[in-house]
Amino acid sequence: MKSETVLQERAEILEMLIHTAPIFQKLFPLDCTIAVTDKEYFIADCPSKELQLNLKGKRAPDGTGIMKSIKSVKISTAIIHAEVHGVPFKSVAFPIKNENGEVVGSCISGNSHGYSGIR
Repeated sequence: MKSETVLQERAEILEMLIHTAPIFQKLFPLDCTIAVTDKEYFIADCPSKELQLNLKGKRAPDGTGIMKSIKSVKISTAIIHAEVHGVPFKSVAFPIKNENGEVVGSCISGNSHGYSGIR
């Protein structure tokens, strides 16, 4: 029974993020993408004009800022080179916790402004 409750809480906080991600995206003054993950997969992707990454349903790669954020329970910043998604950008991943303080996923922003020289 307890595991069902944890799964319900996990889904609830992540569902809230999925529904509010487009609002957060509009708050940023620059063109940015917002994504939400559970502990393994992208479960939402709000693309920007420049970053059309189509991440929903894809596994969050090991060794990325996303997984670093989830495992360390800290904000993680990374520069993603053009070879990865075709467009260079800066990524900031923030770990998401449930009400018991357990990490259940992450929220990520990606901004390509000023990173065109990165290859």
